[in-house]
Amino acid sequence: VAHEERNLPRDLFIHQVLQWPVARGLNNISGNQTFGVTSGTLDCDQSTELVSVKEVQQYISANMDAIAYDVASGEGQSLHALADLMRLPSENRSDVYARWQQGFDGIFSHDNVTADEVATKLAKLI
Repeated sequence: VAHEERNLPRDLFIHQVLQWPVARGLNNISGNQTFGVTSGTLDCDQSTELVSVKEVQQYISANMDAIAYDVASGEGQSLHALADLMRLPSENRSDVYARWQQGFDGIFSHDNVTADEVATKLAKLI
């Protein structure tokens, strides 16, 4: 299997948002992630912090209009705060903001879009 470059905060966020129960169950049984993180093997980074999906969803829910405006413009204070919550590295943020801006119509695809839908769509574009 070819080695893929991984953005662990993004991968962890997507994993938690999409909640892949089979993968999670298998990881809990085998203990690969725990061993990988504690030993520094399996391409695991010990310094990676877990992203709280609930905090991200609450922030999006409370700031939906500002986030929509900032995503449409490709910059803004609400995006910076969201990126902080998602633990996005500063050097990647402008690229991520540009992808979010390009994906605006898909992220905010209908008038009643939920914070959960927005969080999932944003995570997929990281």
